[in-house]
Amino acid sequence: MEACDYCVCNSAAKIIRIFCAQDKQQLADQKKAKFHQPEGDHLTLLAVYNSWKNNKFSNPWCYENFVQIRTLKRAQDVRKQMLGIMDR
Repeated sequence: MEACDYCVCNSAAKIIRIFCAQDKQQLADQKKAKFHQPEGDHLTLLAVYNSWKNNKFSNPWCYENFVQIRTLKRAQDVRKQMLGIMDR
């Protein structure tokens, strides 16, 4: 990987990384498009989370799909907290 800055895309949760290099940007755009849901950003983010879950919360999956692992782990923590509150 080239040493370059990256910018964060996807205004809803800022989880898709787009790298500076043109080839990386094109690949990131292709990966992002496979998660796109026409119903909106929330369902797109849910598709990303569910795909990560289906891949056993894999760190390499995040790297391959230009997704920030830290953001997904935060979403996972919030989900666990909400489930805990609902179980009370």
